[in-house]
Amino acid sequence: MRAVLPKMITRADAIYNLQRSALLQAALAEKRFELINEALRDRLHQPFRAPLAAGIADVLKLNDETDKHPGLLGVAISGAGSTMIAFVLENGAAIADEMQARFAAAGVTSRALEVTVDNLGRQLNPITT
Repeated sequence: MRAVLPKMITRADAIYNLQRSALLQAALAEKRFELINEALRDRLHQPFRAPLAAGIADVLKLNDETDKHPGLLGVAISGAGSTMIAFVLENGAAIADEMQARFAAAGVTSRALEVTVDNLGRQLNPITT
């Protein structure tokens, strides 16, 4: 999926994405969850990758419908795709069902996994003998 990315990007698009990257870190650190939806907006990869897999564009539309899905903060393509990520505060199962329904409507079978945030990061544990 990397082959679809443009070879060159505009300065404006680079700045846009850098701003959102910083915003996401700040929103998570400060628990300003209302900012996450904007932080997940993208100009560098999602517009190019979304058309490659059926259903992704429809799932991304959830970003404009968070008022209809309580607890949903935003969705994004995770990495190079075709994995999607949803940030939720509550109603994770209902939001996962909605995402899966959108994929199913596009003829795609999907699987949802609920995971929690790792607040500790990588850890090194000493070997004891």
